[in-house]
Amino acid sequence: MISALVGVTALIPVVGALIGTIVGAFMILTADPLKAVEFVVFFIILQQIEGNVIYPKVMGSKVKLPGIWVLASVIIGGGAGGLSGMFFSVPVASVLYILIKEATQKREIRQKKNSECLQQ
Repeated sequence: MISALVGVTALIPVVGALIGTIVGAFMILTADPLKAVEFVVFFIILQQIEGNVIYPKVMGSKVKLPGIWVLASVIIGGGAGGLSGMFFSVPVASVLYILIKEATQKREIRQKKNSECLQQ
């Protein structure tokens, strides 16, 4: 029952995992307090791994964006615009990444042509 509860509440952005943890821990607390503490510690570790390792890797592969860009964009977007900032930050970071990548490639080609002209 607790896993179903956590699965459903995990669909709620930002606070879903917290709600699932609190309600699940309370349910376990009624049966065994030590197991409730173990549940909370496990869930905190799991959320850290998911948020800092798995999510950026999965999201980055879907939008062709390095994981560090995804993580940075979500942090910056959340700080700047809250929940809506988090929602729009990855697509904006993806566009910026492509623009920066293209500009860098053009600059490298231009520098290569300039160095070839100087050698002649």
